[in-house]
Amino acid sequence: MITNRQFVTIEETASILAVSPATVRNWIKHDYLRPAGRLFRSDEVRALRDDLLSGSVPRLARRANKATATRSFIPDEYIADGTGRETIERIVSSVAASGVGTERALFMLALGMLFRNGMLGTGAAEEFFRSGASGPAGVAASRELREWYGELGGFRLTARYRALLDLELPDQHDALGLVYQSLLREGDKAAGGSYYTPDRIVRAIADETYRDGARVLDPCCGTGQFLLAYAGKTDDPETLHGTDIDPVAVRLARINLLLAFPGREFMPRIHHRNILTGDAPGDGTGFDIVATNPPWGLHYGKQERDGLAFLYPGITSGESFSYILKRSIGLLADGGVLSFLLPESILHVRAHADIRGHILRNTRIERIVRLGRVFKNVFTPVIRLDLVKGGGRAMLKCVSCDGDHAVDQKRFLRNGDFVFDININSTDGRILDRVYGREHTTLEGKADWALGIVTGDNGRFLSPEDGPGLEPIYTGKEVGHYLLRAPSAFIRFDPGRFQQSAPERKYRAPEKLVYRFISKKLIVAYDDRGRLTLNSANILIPRLNGYPVKALLALLNSSLYQFIFQKKFSSIKVLRSHLERLPIPLWEAGDLERLASIAGGIIDGRAGIGDADDFIMERFGINASERDHIRRSLR
Repeated sequence: MITNRQFVTIEETASILAVSPATVRNWIKHDYLRPAGRLFRSDEVRALRDDLLSGSVPRLARRANKATATRSFIPDEYIADGTGRETIERIVSSVAASGVGTERALFMLALGMLFRNGMLGTGAAEEFFRSGASGPAGVAASRELREWYGELGGFRLTARYRALLDLELPDQHDALGLVYQSLLREGDKAAGGSYYTPDRIVRAIADETYRDGARVLDPCCGTGQFLLAYAGKTDDPETLHGTDIDPVAVRLARINLLLAFPGREFMPRIHHRNILTGDAPGDGTGFDIVATNPPWGLHYGKQERDGLAFLYPGITSGESFSYILKRSIGLLADGGVLSFLLPESILHVRAHADIRGHILRNTRIERIVRLGRVFKNVFTPVIRLDLVKGGGRAMLKCVSCDGDHAVDQKRFLRNGDFVFDININSTDGRILDRVYGREHTTLEGKADWALGIVTGDNGRFLSPEDGPGLEPIYTGKEVGHYLLRAPSAFIRFDPGRFQQSAPERKYRAPEKLVYRFISKKLIVAYDDRGRLTLNSANILIPRLNGYPVKALLALLNSSLYQFIFQKKFSSIKVLRSHLERLPIPLWEAGDLERLASIAGGIIDGRAGIGDADDFIMERFGINASERDHIRRSLR
């Protein structure tokens, strides 16, 4: 928190407002913020923050990123068997009505649970307060609560607190964690990456990785969900270790573990600690299992970034899960198993080449499981990544809704940026090897690129109808195969007023290709009229000597290249880095002119897309059965 300073930097301003620095720059352009040189007056920044929270600037409040969200929600995927929702809703309402605050409310719920489970002796919960929160001597649960009570500053058992004692939580693992999740603001979850995991996934990880006597670590344990799953497989709670940066979550995790071993006296080995910068947990001999759902996309300040860059010099992306992965691999014993839940983007996004390379150099990939979307209000697809520290066989199992298949890890080492192209089976591999085995070039360093215009306020700058001084502007929806469809918006081109705009010469290029940005497919249109695009439609201007632009257009729109794109990248976005890795065949001039002519015919309506497909397949030597395989894959 930045306090008692008259001026703040743009990064500090973004942190106070819970938006990105790019959003701050946009708000400057639209006069919502006025910098004093390179700094901002802190009182003005905080005044704008208060306006955002009160909703008095609705347009900005809508555009502020998820970190500003004040609503909470019950994570349905975290409720065992889908039951108990009404109970949780009643508890959340009671906590809100009590007005005692989240942490004190959780303390009272934990106190009630421990008494009902007979873990604090036979007296009433009220006696705990009358005796100065002393509890039965020598009882681990009592020690835990006394310490927490002291941290909360002590308080009297008034009617507001007493009402929470009798609330019974649903009968499931980590019921306290479920309540905590339901009380957290959505913005707090996004900022801290604290989206907890469906129980079925956690149990599957524990079932498939545990072996007798294993020493287990969850380095980002939250309220202890993973540790509870492993607790069901051991009679020794002291083999279970956890750390987390959220002190409330750590308190709940410790109590959860005590509840999981009601007949044992032990001190839970779960600590409030930053796994990236703190001392290593345990005795330094290495863990047999490290399993967690780490935070993704945490925002670090400059000082934190500099410190992490020093501690983890091989990680250049600044991504939180990459730091935690590297640290956790280092904490494994030789032959130890790691199981992490991660965004699917780790498999192929160029920024994550750093951690992919570290994984390939230091571990054997055991399994990659595609889980799809598993977190409520989070649209990113998720994978489970299982690693074994050390060498060994190089074949891994890829699991998806379509079944299992084996993948050769050694191929990942040969891929550019160490891409984990897990979608490729043996038939796919033969086709791809043939295409990439032909003499080819790529677009890397041989093209100009441009993003579509970001206006910063489409309602203000776009018109649904043409008019004086306006011209059409094309969105991703209007990018079709080969052709731009009729525009739905018009704009006055005034780049100085836009949030972001490429140099005009790129939009006005004599020939360019326009591709849809948000798409599972390659959808590319040809433009020779200098038309404008919005940021959902990006621009490619090839600079391949002697290579007709329309020939490249036909390649990118073909079934074969759809197949390559989906197998190699499996992305919902078409990125420049994807297009730069596609093989551009170096055919003879006559073949390229023939393909360009077919593309021209498709644009003019004289030929069909199938004509280009047939020519490309034949030229690459793709036989009939392989063509059928490609078409089935694209369904």
